[in-house]
Amino acid sequence: MQQLRYLSLIGFLSIAFAGEAFASIGQTPDSGRAAVKSDEGIAVARRKRRKKKRPIPKTTEKPAVAPAEEGGGKPEAEGTEKGKDANWGSSSEWASPEWASDKPDGEKKEGGEEAIVETVTPTPSSYKRVAGARGAFLLLSPSYTAAGRSFAYSKAATGNLRPYEALMVSLAGMSAEFYPGVVLEMGGLDILGIRAGYRQAIGLKSTPKTDEGTEFQTNWNEMDFGLTGRFHLGDLTLTAAVSYGMLNFDIDVPSGHELNEQVQSLGYNYVRIGLDARYSINQLSLLFGGGYRQVLGTGELGDDTFPGSSALGFDAHAGAAYQIVSFLEVSLVGNYTHFAHSLKSNDTYEAEGATDQFLGAEVGATVFF
Repeated sequence: MQQLRYLSLIGFLSIAFAGEAFASIGQTPDSGRAAVKSDEGIAVARRKRRKKKRPIPKTTEKPAVAPAEEGGGKPEAEGTEKGKDANWGSSSEWASPEWASDKPDGEKKEGGEEAIVETVTPTPSSYKRVAGARGAFLLLSPSYTAAGRSFAYSKAATGNLRPYEALMVSLAGMSAEFYPGVVLEMGGLDILGIRAGYRQAIGLKSTPKTDEGTEFQTNWNEMDFGLTGRFHLGDLTLTAAVSYGMLNFDIDVPSGHELNEQVQSLGYNYVRIGLDARYSINQLSLLFGGGYRQVLGTGELGDDTFPGSSALGFDAHAGAAYQIVSFLEVSLVGNYTHFAHSLKSNDTYEAEGATDQFLGAEVGATVFF
């Protein structure tokens, strides 16, 4: 009986221990494995949270660029998890980041970074240079002229007034025009320029008809300088000019000679207003023009012989030029200058007026730049 009691106690304790064991490990082996996996998932989640909270050190290097995904997605940066946005800034910064450039390879800054190269499109200038001599900024024109002069009094009442004639007089000259606005490409101001010219008779001597063995040294020179304005009208170029000029014709008769008071030297000072025209047909240009000369003084004739007299003048020319190379043309021009005098008679000299005419055939060349 007592043995039966011991056996019953042992059986009861065995059943209680077995129930506690099943309560701690679950009812099946699969349930135990699920519990282990759950504990591992909790540990991984904790590590991820600690990793996410850890601050990412800042760096000055720019993120490496990966090819964009279809649909315009953003490229991923090194050091970030897939699906996590890098610090790209605002949408405007993403649309045109500093380091994103479509410039060709080879345009690099120091360190291998792509340089930002700005392409500057020049603003179209309103300036347009006309080809050839018509649009040159500098024109240099040496010339040779075969010239003649005819001076005569009208209604001369005294015998001490002599006319003068000369033919085939050689004059060498040089003229220049400069347009600074063409050099500086100053648009509308490129039409304005300055000009100057000079020519001189070579070896001229005068001889009285009554005494052909006597010769008097004679000086004939001309000069002018002033402003010009050049206007292009298709193939036609008009050049307006305002200039101051001098024309001297001085016969050196020795004092005491009987002709000393019968031959008067002239020295014209004048202001000229003129207009020249050039019509171009390919390399050939037709030249023509003229001007008015307001005479300011006539020298010895107006000061000593006929004090208080006055004069006016005009000139005209016509010819042609041919451009033989890109910077050079040759020309042949005929010119004519006329001065008309209104004289005031006195006790010594009596005449109503006088005319002074100059003719010339000029062969020249023009070098233009």
